Amino acid sequence: MVRAPGTYNHSLVVASMVERAADEVGANALTAKVGALYHDIGKTANPHCFVENQMGIANIHDVLRSDESARIIRGHVTHGTRLAQQHRLPRPIRDAIAEHHGTLRLIFFLHKAHQEADGMPVDISLYTYPGPKPQSKETALIMLADGCESAVRASADHSHDRIREIVDQLFNERIQQEQLDECPLTLRDLDQARVAFRSVLNGLYHPRIEYPESAELLDAAPTGHRATAGN
Repeated sequence: MVRAPGTYNHSLVVASMVERAADEVGANALTAKVGALYHDIGKTANPHCFVENQMGIANIHDVLRSDESARIIRGHVTHGTRLAQQHRLPRPIRDAIAEHHGTLRLIFFLHKAHQEADGMPVDISLYTYPGPKPQSKETALIMLADGCESAVRASADHSHDRIREIVDQLFNERIQQEQLDECPLTLRDLDQARVAFRSVLNGLYHPRIEYPESAELLDAAPTGHRATAGN
């Protein structure tokens, strides 16, 4: 909470999402929730290298080479795994840390690497998470919730329709990327997880009412009530 406040808040939301979904799909809700709380502990090594912790500061990746950025981002998985082993966290929690990005590629930095390479070959392995892919319902839910929460938070549109679109797109991408091939989630489980995720995200990111400024309220108040409007 102190070293990486954005990551801390992200993890709380992901934990709520996977707990709700785990209940729906018959997974272990407690294991999923605790795994989600710990999944990003590796970011405490370099918290300001991750966008959710860059409040009011420059993005360090604007001045780093793509391979350096990828090494730092990928490193939060291996560093988190080491921390979990050092502190003897249970195996299911270590699995959540190791598997929540599966073998996904860091698409943004891979694209940047191709631009920097100017036609020369690029080592794809430098821009690919080490894996393994999720092996359980719990770690698969954490992978899905992790991506959905990040994408919804980054979106300027938090309407119910847009949240639905983001969740559906993220689920479809993970399926197409074959990241769910080694876990026991069924198509029915995935549909139930989508609904559970949308419920949590809609409750958290629902549009707020834009209240008028105090001066506007005073101008709009009946004459007899203006004297007490500021009390």
